[in-house]
Amino acid sequence: MRSSSSVKRANMPLAVVNAVPSPSLILFYLLPVVVVVWCSGGGGGGGGGEVWCGGGGGGLYIYSPAGRRLYPRIELGSSIAYLESDACRYLVAVAQDCAIHVWDVLKGKKLLKASVAALLVDDVNVHRVQVLPSGQPIVTLTNQHSFTWSTDMSVWMEIAGASFPQSSFHTKMASDKLLTQLQSSVAQEQESVGMALLKADTISRHIETIAHLETQVAAAYALGLQSEYRYWMHTYCRYLAVEAHIAKLEELARTLIGPPTAPSLPNDDEDEAGWSPLVLGLAKRVLLEELLPLMSLNRSCQRLVAQVKETLAEIKQRETEEAKKREAEEAEADADADADDGEADAEPEPDADVDVDADADADADADAEAMDAGADAPAAEPEAMDAEADDAGGDASPSVDNDTPQNGQEEEEEEERNSSSEGPSD
Repeated sequence: MRSSSSVKRANMPLAVVNAVPSPSLILFYLLPVVVVVWCSGGGGGGGGGEVWCGGGGGGLYIYSPAGRRLYPRIELGSSIAYLESDACRYLVAVAQDCAIHVWDVLKGKKLLKASVAALLVDDVNVHRVQVLPSGQPIVTLTNQHSFTWSTDMSVWMEIAGASFPQSSFHTKMASDKLLTQLQSSVAQEQESVGMALLKADTISRHIETIAHLETQVAAAYALGLQSEYRYWMHTYCRYLAVEAHIAKLEELARTLIGPPTAPSLPNDDEDEAGWSPLVLGLAKRVLLEELLPLMSLNRSCQRLVAQVKETLAEIKQRETEEAKKREAEEAEADADADADDGEADAEPEPDADVDVDADADADADADAEAMDAGADAPAAEPEAMDAEADDAGGDASPSVDNDTPQNGQEEEEEEERNSSSEGPSD
């Protein structure tokens, strides 16, 4: 392992995308700048355009295109040996003490601090540093081996190397895929790929090809490259089918299917048995459906393909039934909620009816009380009238029934008087 000063300053780049003089350029010439980077494509706080970054004497300076200092001097504790940026958002610096730093300049946040000392063995040095749009760094050494830092596992992972010179997919040809580009750089440092393939026997080439494809799949996953992960997964599955690797295909299918009772898409529930339905944003079961035609290339894989199709069909049927059941429950819940809302809206009207009914009941009660009082009055009235008659000495009669006998008595007395007056005259 190299010492802390093993990162050679000879590898330190001077990256200038645009060499047009500007006030910022003049300003940087006046500073003790060790490394200068001019990035195009939107600046952190600079209103777009280029952002200049410079470091000297263990310090780092970040300026806007107009020369404004966006941050105070950043002290790294060691002189900068390599400085690189991507789209002026992520900035990666490698210091001479083997420390690597990654910042999000727009948010002013550090994403990574690690050491590349573990990579600097066998008299190799840092050749190039890249930073992906996701902010993940890639360190390429002078032997063209490339590594990336795994944040989850806190280790360096080799994503391109010279371990598979006899692989059928080991090539020097240029490609638009990142992993292929890194691998072709390694091939440039090795002997002719054609000669290596001629020297290799069939078994060795077959073993290295499978190992190479599995490494490409794992490297794409480690870098978070969705498109390349799908591409290498398709390539890997096709090769396994052609070579009739049933055991590996079965294991791959089980990994992508997961527990049959687990959902095909993520939900709020915890993953069953630690299984996630997505990989780099791709639905695993959908990806498996894409791989089934490739598995069908070999007749010896037909039984496995039929089993996988049957399992996927059962899962789809179960999820369809569950979805219909949820829809019915949601519809029922919505109907109940609408009914509750309707009752809540109709509550004021029943209150008015209740008031009217209450008034009517009050009137009815009053009428009933009056009727009861009227029924009791005739029984009490004669007694009162008799008392009045006694007080008046019988001069007045309170009732019609008492008036009739008195009038007859007076008539009889008058007739007697008349008869007595007529008698003597005769």
